[in-house]
Amino acid sequence: MDLATRCEDDVVLVSPVGRLDLSTYVALRDGLLKQVAEQPPAVVVELTAAFEIGSDTLASVFATVWLRIAPWSGVRLALVPATVRHQRMLARTGVARFVPTYRSVADALSSPRERCRDEIQLPRDHTAAGMARQFVLRACDNWSVQPAAVRAVLIAGELVENVMKHTRSAPTLRIERFPRHLAVAVRDGEPWRDGPPARGAALFDRLAGAWGHNTTLNGGKLVWATVAL
Repeated sequence: MDLATRCEDDVVLVSPVGRLDLSTYVALRDGLLKQVAEQPPAVVVELTAAFEIGSDTLASVFATVWLRIAPWSGVRLALVPATVRHQRMLARTGVARFVPTYRSVADALSSPRERCRDEIQLPRDHTAAGMARQFVLRACDNWSVQPAAVRAVLIAGELVENVMKHTRSAPTLRIERFPRHLAVAVRDGEPWRDGPPARGAALFDRLAGAWGHNTTLNGGKLVWATVAL
């Protein structure tokens, strides 16, 4: 399974090439999740004649990716079934009820989605966690979601401190507002290992609606948590 990618107006266009079966399902799923973790405005997947889906059940991979990213990422995932066979399969399996589907790449690109988000590259020094907390506090003030600020600030500080203590990377912090929750995410350049320390996991379990992690294209990780509004 190969994923041919290109960018157009900062949107990532992905064209899977090969056959989707049990041996390639994970590669396609994780490949799309890595593209989303880079936080482009959208990831548009074009299903051409060069891509074969082995069975109706396997088409659920696109709904799985959509469900995984929905809590923490405002990246718009869209499908463009370029053949009648793909169009019928997406309709028959119900995937089109979850993932927005368009007739052409041009249609997908012309369907913008407003995103309320902010991001900061933090230094790798003792000021990083404090800067992260102030950054999240300002964002919550700007978006008038002060009741969620304390939880979001605590989560952001813990995420950044984990990067500083357990990696050699400089963290990147992002906060994004959704209709019913905030998503706080921190990206660094080192792979996921044994999970957060017990203190961090307990804090996330107590304060976050949900939390998790994704691998990025460069082999690093993005750890995220949501806070209800």
